[in-house]
Amino acid sequence: MDSVTLHLAPALHSNKESSEAEDPEKQAFLRAVRKECRGLVFCKRSGRCISRRFHKCHHITELPKEDWPDITQTQFSVLEKMSGLLVAPYVTEGKLRWAGRTGVTKTSDVVEEFVASTEGEYAAFAQTWIDKGFTPLFNWYHPDMPTARTLAGRVVVDNGDDPMLTLIALRDISTGRYMPYHELLALAPKLEIVQPFGVGFQTLHSIRRATYDSLDAISSEGCVVCVDGCAMFKFRTMWYAQMAKRQARQQLTDIAERRQREERRLKRIHDAKEAEKRRIAFREAQEKKKKERAMFSL
Repeated sequence: MDSVTLHLAPALHSNKESSEAEDPEKQAFLRAVRKECRGLVFCKRSGRCISRRFHKCHHITELPKEDWPDITQTQFSVLEKMSGLLVAPYVTEGKLRWAGRTGVTKTSDVVEEFVASTEGEYAAFAQTWIDKGFTPLFNWYHPDMPTARTLAGRVVVDNGDDPMLTLIALRDISTGRYMPYHELLALAPKLEIVQPFGVGFQTLHSIRRATYDSLDAISSEGCVVCVDGCAMFKFRTMWYAQMAKRQARQQLTDIAERRQREERRLKRIHDAKEAEKRRIAFREAQEKKKKERAMFSL
């Protein structure tokens, strides 16, 4: 079974501004559909969806505070925001593959080597829940990531010297709902599972105070709040936000320095070419004078 990853739905974007402006309900519908179209994986032959990764969820600071939902009357979980790569296994051509956001890559081979070393615990869990119509969602961390991704302009929290594959969610492919966290804990006692981020939260404002408004959350990217098994909101810690800003500033500085070095290199090349042209012109002038003197001497 071949697979294809759907990263974008172009038809949903055609004439977007005009059509959505005319119909607010259609605007809301298409906005929700676009969030769900991120990273869907379909079987090329049957057209069946074989993997449903996370929908697009926003940082809470991207929403006006008056639009923050009231979570006091709903079931919600506050979980650690993991640093690493999203891995979502699915079956293709009769084989369980551990695919990333862009599908099966070289990283998949590394993850699969790790899975093979765990005596089948991860593979058995993934296969069981895929057969039940769910997508298991994992976070993959490797000790080389903090250095490699920082060099690429990303901030990754250093989680130690050992690779880790952490279960972060189970998502129903048909309904899109996420398995409640307390059920997830009971289902996978032998696997590494994402940990809660603090306790005793009652509102989104209290979570905000414990993350972005606090200097106490050190070496943590933040948390993800899953409300009623569907809506999700991300909170960054002040520490991580400052690290990201510092990294962004450093990246801009590096870009400016590379541009300056390139401009200096091009100027040296240009100056060398101009100097060579002058040397050639001087030699040609000298040769011309020699020929003229030879003619006069005759």
